[in-house]
Amino acid sequence: MLVDTDQLVARLRQMGGEIGHIVEEHQADHGDILLHNLVADLRRFAERTFDGGPSELLDRLLRLLADAFDQADAVVANAIAVSFVEDSCLWKPEVSEFVAVWPSSLQREARRQLNAGS
Repeated sequence: MLVDTDQLVARLRQMGGEIGHIVEEHQADHGDILLHNLVADLRRFAERTFDGGPSELLDRLLRLLADAFDQADAVVANAIAVSFVEDSCLWKPEVSEFVAVWPSSLQREARRQLNAGS
């Protein structure tokens, strides 16, 4: 079964804590789930968390996104590919350390995008 938007959001809510709060705040601000915006919010959170040093929460979030990406419908796959992977500014050398902690499927997508752009 493919992971759709509702399933991704449910998985994020199940994480609780800061991730659940991001989802709830996003929905309150927008009145609905705008998937690309939500994934961008998660990317910004992941970047801030990474800058703070090793984090079990970051690892869990990245695994959840990678698992969702691996099993996603076209809408979810596109949101993660664009609003998480591509919008991480992969071409900037300073981003390489952040990308290095990503699960393999997200790293493969990053390499695919970099190769497509060169």
